[in-house]
Amino acid sequence: MAASTIPTLTYKTELHFSATESGSFTKLVDIKDYPNINTDREMVETTNLSQGVRTYIPGLRGGGDGFTFTANYIKSDFDTINAMDTGTVYYFKLLFGDNGDDGGFSFPGTISVGLIGKGVGEVREMQITIGLQGEVTPIA
Repeated sequence: MAASTIPTLTYKTELHFSATESGSFTKLVDIKDYPNINTDREMVETTNLSQGVRTYIPGLRGGGDGFTFTANYIKSDFDTINAMDTGTVYYFKLLFGDNGDDGGFSFPGTISVGLIGKGVGEVREMQITIGLQGEVTPIA
């Protein structure tokens, strides 16, 4: 299927992973949301004391402390992700549309999972955090 030429819904957004960058990618879990994916460079201040205006240079690209996703708590999914929390670097793809037909992003990172606090009558959810270990690359 060809990429959409009109705005699309978040329907069919999936988080996939692989043990290697060129390996076969598998859906990790069904996600409920995804974070801001920012590949812009931070601006690093270079102002000195003799300048009357602040100056900046482009710095590193980054996603802050990493990317956080929310998913429904399903014990088997939680246990699978928790077992991956060893400091091992995995490769991830956030895919939009059928098999990424509408693009997405790829990035390497480590993974961890935790339970989100809840109250009466709410669905149990887990928080998946991916600590970036390299560049975020748009998928064409």
